[in-house]
Amino acid sequence: MRTTLKQIFAIVFITLTFNTIAMNSTSDTNVTLKKGTMIPVRLAQNINGNLDNQGDRIFFEVINDVTVKGHVVVPKGSFVTGKITNAETRKSMGKAGKLTIDARSVNAIDGQAIRITREAMTNEGRKRTGATVAHVIMWGPLGLFAKGRAARISRDSEYDVEVDSDITINTSAQPLNPEQSSPTDLDVKFKKYKSKINYAKGKVGKDFTVFIHVPESSNISANDVTVIKVAGHTLPVTLNLNSLEWDKKAQAFKGTIDFKELVKYINPGASSVTFQVKTDDAVMVGDTTLETKWKLK
Repeated sequence: MRTTLKQIFAIVFITLTFNTIAMNSTSDTNVTLKKGTMIPVRLAQNINGNLDNQGDRIFFEVINDVTVKGHVVVPKGSFVTGKITNAETRKSMGKAGKLTIDARSVNAIDGQAIRITREAMTNEGRKRTGATVAHVIMWGPLGLFAKGRAARISRDSEYDVEVDSDITINTSAQPLNPEQSSPTDLDVKFKKYKSKINYAKGKVGKDFTVFIHVPESSNISANDVTVIKVAGHTLPVTLNLNSLEWDKKAQAFKGTIDFKELVKYINPGASSVTFQVKTDDAVMVGDTTLETKWKLK
């Protein structure tokens, strides 16, 4: 009987000890991100009131790890989703466009959505009322059609966003990083872009042309080619080609990228662009440079 009681007490003691350790372990990894915590972010894309639309989803990138008690709760490079809440195109009589954006949420390390709040960020294009008066003098009533500049906000513009409410986060969770085989080198080049990008007026330009130098037998499609980085930054969304076909003269696959989609991420002048091509046998990655001239005033 004594032996049985000793065994029971031993089992109870061990169980309580393990439960205490487990509770302490859980309390160590569960931390609370407080309401009002400021998170520095940078805009992950260019936005133009004439090229983008009200209601479009936009992205910001977290600049530094967000930590609580030494635990990372939002890793550097995480994307904050936002929205264009107002996009007014430039108008006649020299009226400038207007653009308002906001930030909405970012995922914590355990996958929970953290609500973000911030006063709406507004930008207004340059007015051209003086130019309109001059045009009226020169052209009469037709001069009233002179327009102002498109409102725009440049990629890498920095802001502080704020956590909207307390949230408990399990920091023992680790972001998924699936193992991938080492990619092989890809030979890729842009066709020279001769047109000047009139970003000041928000005009849609010609699509970009790119040559993918892989064997014709690769039999790749537009969906197999993805832009994964621009200017060293990982893109928040998948950007595929519009079209892709074999070009006998170039002995390469010739594809096009939508102007409005790529112009969100490139900069005036030279921009490095990283492509990824997936075939049945391999994953290939290659960098190239896109040279563009922009009209910004």
